[in-house]
Amino acid sequence: MITIKMYLAFLALAGALAFLAGFYSTRGQALNLLTYILSFFSTHKK
Repeated sequence: MITIKMYLAFLALAGALAFLAGFYSTRGQALNLLTYILSFFSTHKK
């Protein structure tokens, strides 16, 4: 079972990774990473 704390911690980590990706890649790739993370959450949230 995923707790709220775990969920928020993973969101913060994913956000930091997407933020870092913005520095080392183009904006398009960073957006792709962000959408991938969001889709991962929407499918594993159940």
